[in-house]
Amino acid sequence: MGSSGFVPARRRALAMLGGAGAALALAPLRLRAGPLSPDAARHQYPRKVFDLVQRSLVIDMLAPLKLDFTPEAYSSPLTDAEIAMYRACGITGFHNSEGVGGATAYDDALSYMAAWNGFVGRNTELFSLVDTADDLDRAKAKKKIAVIMGLQNADEFRDVKDVKAFYQLGLRCAQLTYNTQNLLGSGSTERVDRRLLGSTWTQPNTREDRKS
Repeated sequence: MGSSGFVPARRRALAMLGGAGAALALAPLRLRAGPLSPDAARHQYPRKVFDLVQRSLVIDMLAPLKLDFTPEAYSSPLTDAEIAMYRACGITGFHNSEGVGGATAYDDALSYMAAWNGFVGRNTELFSLVDTADDLDRAKAKKKIAVIMGLQNADEFRDVKDVKAFYQLGLRCAQLTYNTQNLLGSGSTERVDRRLLGSTWTQPNTREDRKS
């Protein structure tokens, strides 16, 4: 364990059940909207909660880095106030994800990957991209925020080759379907559930397969 109290993966896995039990045993908390400074967080929440967050990997799996999707949002470095807000949130990893769909899904997904990879690259003092699960541990140890690039649909995949192409661009998570039918399966609003269609697209792949 380092000076920050962070426990690497193997030991952290053994402590997960104990940590979860401690969290469930806490009294109900008074929640508030908006970011807190680290000092304010220490006073706002019980010490058990603060310490649990500090030593755990906290991953938000639906967390766009910004809710502003205009070019101005991703084309400039963060301000000092924005950096302080991210550092105070206690989250180790953000699944930076948005939805694309329809006839322009492929082009929109390419633009999204370019825009937000660039945003992370302009703010490397705070962010680091996730390639493998180990990058989450490394980000925590370096007191950075890990960014998992994702999309909330698979309309961008025109054929199985696009899966590899987007992986090479940094995509690490893609929801198979969203509201409507795509090449992989039925969406949540389809009246007829045709289930999973693209079974050959979803066969397990090794890291070597993705490189070939």
